[in-house]
Amino acid sequence: MRLLILVGVSAGLAGAWKEVSTDVEVGTPRGRLRGKHVNFGNDTTDFYYGEADVFLGIPYVQPPERFKRSVPTCQYTANGETLNAQQFGPACYQAGTACPDGSDVPMSEDCLTLNVFTPNVHSTYKYPVMVFIHGGGLMFGCAGEYPYDGAVTNLVNRGVVVVTFQYRLSTLGFFTTKTEDFPQNLGMLDQVEALKWVQDQIAHFGGDPYRVTIFGQSAGGVSVSAHTYSPLSQDLFQQAIMESGVALMLFEGSLGNDDLCKHRAEELCKVSAHDFDNGKFDKLKECFDNMDPKDLVKLDEVNIVGWKITTGDDFMPDIPHNLAKFRNNIPVLMGSMKDEWAYYDMVLMSLKLTKLESYTRKFFEFEFDVLGGFLGDRKQDMQKILEDVYAGVEAPDDDHNLWLRATSAAFTSAGFTNFIQREFMEYLANGNMRMWLYELTYPKVIGKLYDLPGFPEAVPHSSENAYLWRKNKEFSEAKATGYVNQDDYDLSDWFGTTWTNFAKYGRPYLNDDWPNLPATGTEIYMDISGPKPVVNRGGYMTRDNIVWNQVLVALHGDFIPAQLNTSLITKDEFEAIKASYSSHTAVCAIVESTDTTPVRTTSLRSTIYSMIPTTTSQYISSTSAYVSPTSEYISSTLSLFSTTSPSSEVLGIQTFAFLLLSLLL
Repeated sequence: MRLLILVGVSAGLAGAWKEVSTDVEVGTPRGRLRGKHVNFGNDTTDFYYGEADVFLGIPYVQPPERFKRSVPTCQYTANGETLNAQQFGPACYQAGTACPDGSDVPMSEDCLTLNVFTPNVHSTYKYPVMVFIHGGGLMFGCAGEYPYDGAVTNLVNRGVVVVTFQYRLSTLGFFTTKTEDFPQNLGMLDQVEALKWVQDQIAHFGGDPYRVTIFGQSAGGVSVSAHTYSPLSQDLFQQAIMESGVALMLFEGSLGNDDLCKHRAEELCKVSAHDFDNGKFDKLKECFDNMDPKDLVKLDEVNIVGWKITTGDDFMPDIPHNLAKFRNNIPVLMGSMKDEWAYYDMVLMSLKLTKLESYTRKFFEFEFDVLGGFLGDRKQDMQKILEDVYAGVEAPDDDHNLWLRATSAAFTSAGFTNFIQREFMEYLANGNMRMWLYELTYPKVIGKLYDLPGFPEAVPHSSENAYLWRKNKEFSEAKATGYVNQDDYDLSDWFGTTWTNFAKYGRPYLNDDWPNLPATGTEIYMDISGPKPVVNRGGYMTRDNIVWNQVLVALHGDFIPAQLNTSLITKDEFEAIKASYSSHTAVCAIVESTDTTPVRTTSLRSTIYSMIPTTTSQYISSTSAYVSPTSEYISSTLSLFSTTSPSSEVLGIQTFAFLLLSLLL
């Protein structure tokens, strides 16, 4: 039954658009939900168009207990009443406002909710599923930053179900003593529960649990990458997209182990480093259990490194390099922005903490001194190499434009691209060639924080978000200043088409114009210089790879966390963790005994993996053999193919820390 509940009208960017919303309900084994059917009309010249069934604020676990692992929810409401799923749930606690985009939403520890945007909740055809993980350095972010209007137009409208969700952040999600007092990776384990929910429940919303793509940006990309390594989650999806983020970027020991947990214990509860190191946590436990959640996260306003995924638990039982050989060889799409670090330079200038004249050799060395401590006694050697490579051997000390660009290039390589290089090299070492690389080089105009003087072509971190999610706020602001042109709308279409192609077909293009990576030779990547990207065969970030993964390793040894004190896990141990976890996942089995969703099996997963093609001809020829539980499912699947200044007097080190308050990832 559908009841008219809302009509909204707005001035669209390419014409007026309106949202007509009506009630829609669905019954599931965990309870009945009331969402809304939204209709933006069918005029494709409008900024928003298309329609979908939207369910918001669905709890995927029980209200979490502080510093304890989340537990799946078996019933959405205690009394069996229909759950109202028509608004986003509260954000998870974080420093500052609840969402980095300034959205005025409440915060709560009971924040573990997800949202489903589906073409038709009652469809007998099961659509491919895209599960998005938001970024924010594992300390900021919320699902409300990615509203359904843009998702419906640019993703759902192309034939996929989209799921977004929230997970515990900051101290509440990633503080650990590596003991039962404060278990590891709680935020990542929340994500595992969200992925399990998708496997168990998405069929009731028109989604296909056998065709799940997880994708994320920044720390969301870090999370996606981490799930490909983890024995707890690597079988809960079939494809992955990593946007400007891979596991090593926010991993314990990468770019130095900063002892953030130990520092928080001392700063918030006056627990000495001696007591922390010797396992004396009684005082800490009492302090943290009784502390206001706002106080637990407030110090992230000056956190310049973000929180870290840690190793040694069931989620991440070893370092990524040792786990890589156990990963599933699945289709993977990954890439970066040309000038990732320029985002932070934009923020510095927008806050008037720096200006163009601030950028000198001295400022570069100041930044490197703050962020390069992990290099130890090799720091000066590496600093000189970076200056020579990214600024030039004879660079003038006070060429401001040159040092602005050199700073961006050097720290883009240090914090982003060298890790992405390692990620896809691990896959290649495993024989996985179903990988596609990209670099966005189209100058950032949508959602631009600040015009960098002398650097108008900068493509900073997060540049793709406004295009992929078709964010009205960012497009509207850009249009008001005269920035937007047709290429921007076309690029938004390109992102929507390409990302959903990958989710539906296991490859970004239906032809071979974007080749997957070869087993040997130069890496091929897509240069997204506009709405008609071109293939670059010259190698992905070759200079950065040489600097960080060859020269630095020769100087310093492997700075990636090979030095962590972990034992090398065996295949049997890895599989034992996976099996043990699987045996404890049926907590709702009795409640869900009427669930008709097919049971996943290892053999079925393996069959599906092996059938994902690498060329269009293979894809078409394989469709008749696609594994599915019913003849109706086979028919619906086949039908898919018939349709389609930094000096001491200007900027001290404390100010520098503040300027990066929520910026890293």
